[in-house]
Amino acid sequence: GMTEWDLWALLHAGNIRRGGEWIETHLLASGPRTNPWFQEASAREIQSGELVAFDTDLVGPYGMCCDISRTWLCGDGQPTNEQRSLYQMAVDQIEANIEMLAPGRSFHELSHSAKNLPEDYQANRYSVLFHGVGLCDEYPAVPYPADWASGGYACLYLEWWSVWKAMLAATAGMKASSWRSNCSSQKLAMTVSARIRTTPD
Repeated sequence: GMTEWDLWALLHAGNIRRGGEWIETHLLASGPRTNPWFQEASAREIQSGELVAFDTDLVGPYGMCCDISRTWLCGDGQPTNEQRSLYQMAVDQIEANIEMLAPGRSFHELSHSAKNLPEDYQANRYSVLFHGVGLCDEYPAVPYPADWASGGYACLYLEWWSVWKAMLAATAGMKASSWRSNCSSQKLAMTVSARIRTTPD
């Protein structure tokens, strides 16, 4: 029965209470508003059994970015088969793509060897497979293979760079599930260390 704004306010208050600084967006959506993604919080009341998805995009304590995405099932009920399927797809893609992250891999290799989404999910995919995080969302960005010609560039993945593995699972007309993952954890929310060096084409 709480609104998306009410829930977003709890996240914002928690960040400020812990010495955090600001939040870049208000990406929190529930039920039918989870797809398409990138809809900001609204006065809509969250209903039991719905998915509630958010993307923190916050600058927390000590000025560090905390770009965590999570999707929850509202209430104490059981998820639907569709919700379970979306969750499993996200887990499978994140785990497979985390295994690829190793010093010396090129961005082209990461893009073109990554576990991709099924064809009917491509239109609603997240904008990149991996993106950097530091003081905010930042360089580097590794696009999906379909976007390589317009957004790819030659770089190597090296040590000590924070990279986020993003995953958005949704088809047209379907509720979306959004996750980011941490390579050092089995949970669905991640940071990877790597340093980037630009290489010639």
